[in-house]
Amino acid sequence: MQNTKNASGKASAVPLRDWNVFVREIAPFREINGGRLQSRLYFEKIGRYDIANAITYHKGMNAINKGLGIEKANEKLDVGDYRNWKLFEPELRRLQQGNCGALPTKGELEKMKKYSEINAIAYHGGFADVRIAIGEKPIRKTGRRSLSNLDVFASEFFDFSAAHGNEVKKRTMEENKRSDLANEVRKRGGLKKVQSAFGLPINEHCVKDMYPSLEKLSPALHALMRENGFKVLPSCRWEGWKKYTYEYAAIGNFGGFEKVREKIGPAGLQKTNIFFYRDWKMIERYMKKIIGRQKRLPPLEWLAGLHQHQEVLQAIYTHHGDLWEVRLKLERMGATPSIYRHPDCRGHSINEWKNLLPVLMKIVEENHGLLPSRRALRAKYPHVANAIDNNGGMGAVRKKLIECGCLAAPSSNP
Repeated sequence: MQNTKNASGKASAVPLRDWNVFVREIAPFREINGGRLQSRLYFEKIGRYDIANAITYHKGMNAINKGLGIEKANEKLDVGDYRNWKLFEPELRRLQQGNCGALPTKGELEKMKKYSEINAIAYHGGFADVRIAIGEKPIRKTGRRSLSNLDVFASEFFDFSAAHGNEVKKRTMEENKRSDLANEVRKRGGLKKVQSAFGLPINEHCVKDMYPSLEKLSPALHALMRENGFKVLPSCRWEGWKKYTYEYAAIGNFGGFEKVREKIGPAGLQKTNIFFYRDWKMIERYMKKIIGRQKRLPPLEWLAGLHQHQEVLQAIYTHHGDLWEVRLKLERMGATPSIYRHPDCRGHSINEWKNLLPVLMKIVEENHGLLPSRRALRAKYPHVANAIDNNGGMGAVRKKLIECGCLAAPSSNP
């Protein structure tokens, strides 16, 4: 059949609005699909928008299949069937049984891809009405049954308080999936105001009463670290603080995380604290332990490759210059042997050209008149590579060495 086209040159579905013409047009597609008609999405993918639009005109796949005398595959119900409460209720009961006796929420149904069921619930008045119809207590109430109604809120709040021994907290509400009740409490001025208005005993479990001093807070924080496997007090961005809201608030009362982390001790729990290693004595003690195991202070690549040294290195570069300066201090103390045997290197900053030049001359001599590449220097002489970067890079240093006569100029190709 020849389809007419509209003004834009695209195939038009107008001829296919005739049922007999539409049936003849889809006959070849039904033949290759075992007698059944493919979905609208299928025709859109193959570019047959005229058929896809005609499917919509003929009131969808279900109406077309009914007109063609095609029975539903596997007797699966759809949104149209779910408008009949007698057909929809058994499906709701099955969803209840699969969710510990409670109808799943809209978010849970979306994860299960039960979109037809969601639409059917909306058709039958929404989740609140459907839950009531199947004998459940609505989780979220709307309209006259919403928590904005004072009588409804009072009833819900009293029931919840009685069920949890009047120990009503925001955390308790959220753990019991009653964040709606917690939000309504917040809107009405907070927990103490609501408890006072209803004549309930007020929970005076205040943060300052729980932790009046840092000596009271320190054991709780140490217990928190042991329970969660931390060697150091976690940062304020740790998600687990939701379970320790009083401790979190108390830390703020005593000056914040850095000050509390510095004071709670012992030092063994603070090995990776940047603030803690501002003190040179702490850096010296930490590095001497490494030197005792490695017989020397390892290069930067070795330290940076191990996770436990990351924050220590950050503290070094933040508060003590850089690792080279720390190494020089340790060498002067005799705590670690020098990785360079040239006498001009020991006790002086290699970043200065007058101190770097003798070291480079020694390296050129060891390499038969050639200066190794930056990668080779980084592997064998990492601090020399850093010093070269601080003096303009490999190109500038090679040029200076050629001018000094320490390095042969490259031969020019004709």
